[in-house]
Amino acid sequence: EACGLLVYQIKVTQGDNGIDFIVTYKEKLILIQCKNIETSISVQTVQSFESAISRFSSDSLGIIFVKIIKDFYESDDDNYIELVDYKADSFNINSLLGENVSIINDLDSLYQSKDNSSYDTIITVDIGSNKQQIFAHSNILRARSTYFQNALSKNWAKKENQFFVLSQPYISALIFNIILKYLYCGMIELNDLDIDTILKLLVAVDELSIEELIDFIQDCLISSDFLETHSYKILNFIDTKSMFTKLKKSIFKTICKKPKVLFDHDEFINLKKDLLKLVIQHDDLDMKENEIWKYLIKWSKNHSEESLLELINYIRFYQFIPNEFMNEVWNHKNLLSEDLLKDIVHYFIDLKQEPKYDTSFIIWGNFTIKSDLIKREIALILTKLIDKTKDDASKGFKYKFTSLYNSYSDGWTPQSFHSKCNNQGPTIVITKIKNTTLLMGGYNPLDWNGNSQYKKTADSFLFIIDYKKISNCFTTYIKLDHIDQAIYCDNDCNPTFGEYDFFISQQKSLKYLPKFYNKIVNNCTYSLDSYEVFQISKIG
Repeated sequence: EACGLLVYQIKVTQGDNGIDFIVTYKEKLILIQCKNIETSISVQTVQSFESAISRFSSDSLGIIFVKIIKDFYESDDDNYIELVDYKADSFNINSLLGENVSIINDLDSLYQSKDNSSYDTIITVDIGSNKQQIFAHSNILRARSTYFQNALSKNWAKKENQFFVLSQPYISALIFNIILKYLYCGMIELNDLDIDTILKLLVAVDELSIEELIDFIQDCLISSDFLETHSYKILNFIDTKSMFTKLKKSIFKTICKKPKVLFDHDEFINLKKDLLKLVIQHDDLDMKENEIWKYLIKWSKNHSEESLLELINYIRFYQFIPNEFMNEVWNHKNLLSEDLLKDIVHYFIDLKQEPKYDTSFIIWGNFTIKSDLIKREIALILTKLIDKTKDDASKGFKYKFTSLYNSYSDGWTPQSFHSKCNNQGPTIVITKIKNTTLLMGGYNPLDWNGNSQYKKTADSFLFIIDYKKISNCFTTYIKLDHIDQAIYCDNDCNPTFGEYDFFISQQKSLKYLPKFYNKIVNNCTYSLDSYEVFQISKIG
């Protein structure tokens, strides 16, 4: 199951221009619209299709569906439906229907045949003692690959004794036979191949311009555990093969999410400087800065001081905890410029001091938040709402979240809330709705000082988010014609947005009656488990 595909059910219906296959995949539906297929279908046709599907290994099955599910792997939506305008002739789906199923068997027999009399093409592969001649049919090669269309054209073809003669010295016989079987039969097996062979296969199908296999092999690697078990090898591979963009994006994503798969690898100290630089520059690298530093010092023992000094420029020293800096960096202070070292020390003594060198945001691995309700993923969503940005690529935090109030320990009285949250500047209030996975809250860009007064702002907002499925987040900013009533401050009230748009009572409940903010959930008084308040302060 290298491609991760398991089909539980297939339903076939007649579409306007072809046949629709409705596939149940991991309890989710995918609608595959197959054009250029005979639209009249019968029970026998459906049974033939299902019978044909059952003949294939998971890899071969994946080659049929991989283009449909390639964007489906990362969906968090249980009801996600992918609509694909799928060209049937790409994988010869016609041959899977009705009586034409036997064509695959015939082509497989032709591929397996040892009778050289029917071949008209000789391909010499590999070099030296491994050199081997492989026989094939030019018509099949032309039909299945743009590379062979050109190589066997009148302008390029070379003939000897009535045979087309081709040479592929950089492709091994093993690899070429895997590809040849696919060109004949539409079948490819990856389960028993090691990572080195799969990567060589990927290079070969790119050389031979077999586009569907380029995508398929990358998708199989991405959905397997190879990205974790062979991160070092794959990272070095994409360094010289940048054309495989899907694989490149996925290996960096894997390393950033689980950095130890690379940093604890036996070959880590041999990693190229430029590759290590790319890794530590990622905003979403889930590793604290002091850990990055320790691995960098370990790596430097196998590299020049010049290389180390270059990479030190990408260490975010201001994001160290002071005692970690003293314990782990101070012994190597000679590697830092005197000016930088002095500024870091001054910053640790007085955290309100503006750093001289750039520290515009906190990277993913360095961000911490003390909370019973939210983690980094939700905090990141909230920072983007504060900035009113939809930059999904950045994983850097431009704000610190400092815990001011937690109803578990601080109670539910307005007096307790105001004693801890007044004069603290911008805050985010977050409540947990009882017996649900929902968090509801609001952002106050001002403060909670004042008594019996509304405060004006156009930047406040309310939100509701499912902490089990954070993509389910709904937000509303204050209505522009009601910015004068965005925040309500009163010494006898807990956090209040608008009138009763968002009002936390001492009875451990949230009154939600939207008036000055747009509606994001049903009007109701919700019972609460708890609520928390965080001071929001901009970095740098």
